Amino acid sequence: MLSQYLAKYVDQQRSLGFKFRVQQILLRGYVGFAEERGDRHIRSAGPGMGRTSAVTGAAPQSVAYRAAVRAGDARR
Repeated sequence: MLSQYLAKYVDQQRSLGFKFRVQQILLRGYVGFAEERGDRHIRSAGPGMGRTSAVTGAAPQSVAYRAAVRAGDARR
């Protein structure tokens, strides 16, 4: 189900003129991991989650990288 949402989201971003190549690769990996765990929703980190991603447990450096990629794509 998450893969279907991702496909719609990527199509939407591309229809708005974004290339969205790197972001698609990162999101595909993120969604694949979530689906392997049986997750049907992705949520942001809540209280008590510390400095990691809620779903992947990613280190702050990789979370910062993903944020930088999103910010760079928004400027195009």
